[in-house]
Amino acid sequence: GPVQWRSQGAIAAEHTLHVDEVTYGFGGIQTGPVFNATPQLSFHPAVGGAVTTLEREFYYAEGNVGLTVQGRYSSVSSALRLRSGYREYGDQVTGDQGYYAEAIGTVLIPSIIASKDYVVVNPWYRLSEIEGTVTNFLNQEIQPGRYREWGGEIGYYWEFIQDLTIGPSVIGRQRVFDQEVLPNDHRKDDYFSPGITATLGHMFECSCELEIDYRYRINRSNDNDIDYDGHRATISVTSRL
Repeated sequence: GPVQWRSQGAIAAEHTLHVDEVTYGFGGIQTGPVFNATPQLSFHPAVGGAVTTLEREFYYAEGNVGLTVQGRYSSVSSALRLRSGYREYGDQVTGDQGYYAEAIGTVLIPSIIASKDYVVVNPWYRLSEIEGTVTNFLNQEIQPGRYREWGGEIGYYWEFIQDLTIGPSVIGRQRVFDQEVLPNDHRKDDYFSPGITATLGHMFECSCELEIDYRYRINRSNDNDIDYDGHRATISVTSRL
């Protein structure tokens, strides 16, 4: 009819070499109408759901609702996505069920140094109230799914030849859990991840993009067992219909 409709779907799989226990799969979709308040401002309410697997077994399923507000001022684009959902985990994992909420912002500023470059800034805030307990070797109950998180990502990208864009980015976040590692001391994780991304557009007739991303990941916590450093490389293909 006269209403524009937007649907977004994603299918993903992650395989970690030598560690089959964290083999991960994801499938999800969100769909809803788009209302244009002005030529520069639009609203996109949506409903969606997702199903995931871990170690090739059912991990969790969720339903969610959200609202995305998109705007443009001069050449600068911005968006704010609000989303909340209910997630239920399978019997074989320590998570149980509960709600989460998140707010994610995006600001894209073009032509910073060259005519075909841009900077993207993505701040976010998340709240997870997903129940679930596991008992450690001291017989203490831990609630791994209840936390608050704030962070952001900033990246600079440049299309230095036609259809090939490359650039560095940095992700940083802090996550504060309800779990106490010491009396009156909640677990806090600080995560930092520099990386670089290359995107090749118009690969096939489907208007697909090939993206190759590398990141070095550093996590530091007041729970020493959670500290880690590691490399991650991903390859993904995106098609816009």
